[in-house]
Amino acid sequence: MNNFRICILLLFTTSISAYSQELPTLFNYFYSMEDKTPVIKIDTDVKNLIRNKFKEEYQPSTITFNLANGEDMVCESKLRARGNIRKKVCVNPPIKLNLKEKDLIKHGFDSLDILKLVLQCRDNDNTDKYLFKERLAYDLYSIIDTLHMRTKCVIVEFYENGELHQSLDAFLVETEDHYAQRTETIVIEEGVLRSSILSRSHFLKMSFFQYMIGNPDYAIPNKHNVEILQTPDKKYIAVPYDFDYSGLVDTDYAVPHESLSITKVTQRIFLVKNVSLAEANATANFYKEKESQFYAIIDQAGYLDEKDKSDAKNYLKGFFKVLNSENQIKREFIK
Repeated sequence: MNNFRICILLLFTTSISAYSQELPTLFNYFYSMEDKTPVIKIDTDVKNLIRNKFKEEYQPSTITFNLANGEDMVCESKLRARGNIRKKVCVNPPIKLNLKEKDLIKHGFDSLDILKLVLQCRDNDNTDKYLFKERLAYDLYSIIDTLHMRTKCVIVEFYENGELHQSLDAFLVETEDHYAQRTETIVIEEGVLRSSILSRSHFLKMSFFQYMIGNPDYAIPNKHNVEILQTPDKKYIAVPYDFDYSGLVDTDYAVPHESLSITKVTQRIFLVKNVSLAEANATANFYKEKESQFYAIIDQAGYLDEKDKSDAKNYLKGFFKVLNSENQIKREFIK
């Protein structure tokens, strides 16, 4: 009898999961708007959000956005601040939106009800550029790995009691649940991990990417700014996110950790030890074959102005200059 109940439960769970995956997630809906920048309207107590951002407590909100049929979807929700450093240095913290599952299902969406938003740090052009250059880092990583985290540029309009308070540039970042469903991976959320469990070639490619964009702000053991995933073929990989401390973005608040031997974030430092010359050369060759693809991504980034595109290319050229020198490969990557 117990075995029968287990079988029924498994069949029920499988059927629910299959049904859920047939419906578009809200993130995928926004992401599919290739030539459009969606507008997400959020009516909430903005002053309270900013004033109490360190508490990370949910507060009521109403979310409105346009559906494919031209109608507005309006649903009650809640939101809170998230993140670590940005809560301290930015007026506008990153936020997490929690929508109601029943509202999503009612309008034909999957029940995954969380959205993560990165907002421009402050209300000026410079932080706008930081936002878009960070978005570029996510796009560049898509050249390295099909299991990259996806983002989507949006405009967030904050309202208070129906009156427009401010309009901010922002981008959506795929949440762990959205990501896991799309890639059919398992996100490892607990435990201290060693890099030795990771697929070696994948780990080195990811680490070279962090060096390429000048980002030492990550760590495997405590999963700092990386997601550790188990793939369907039982391999473990690390996928990076949060690039605002990278030299590519070069925010005005980013400073290297005191334990590092660099004095500014635009200087590159490679964090991985015990890399063989054969591994370094193989990974370098992988990157050199994709150099033109990186520049193409930058050229196609319509959200960047021409100066920022030029700056990004020049920064990457410094990386490829290292890769084209055997001596520099030994000096930078062989520890």
